[in-house]
Amino acid sequence: MEDAVLADRLARIEGEAATNGWKIADINEKLEKQAALLQELFAMDTSLAVLKEQMEDVVHAKSKIDERLSDLECKPARRWDTLIGAFISGIVGIVLGFLANKGG
Repeated sequence: MEDAVLADRLARIEGEAATNGWKIADINEKLEKQAALLQELFAMDTSLAVLKEQMEDVVHAKSKIDERLSDLECKPARRWDTLIGAFISGIVGIVLGFLANKGG
């Protein structure tokens, strides 16, 4: 009787061992997939670092462009101020010339 019990236990243990083998294979497959995903994640991290540097360069270039645009926008205003000043000086000169001519 003890042989039958031992044989039954042995059969059950062998069945569990076979099931455990399938489980181990499944776990190994999942680990390989996770390793591949981790490599992709590291590659994406590197790509994001490169994109960050490029964006910083773009922001720096934009700042320079904004400064240059401000300078260009101020030039016509300065020219206009110069023109108005010359016009007013001319009018004052004409008026003074007219007054000087009438007085003399």
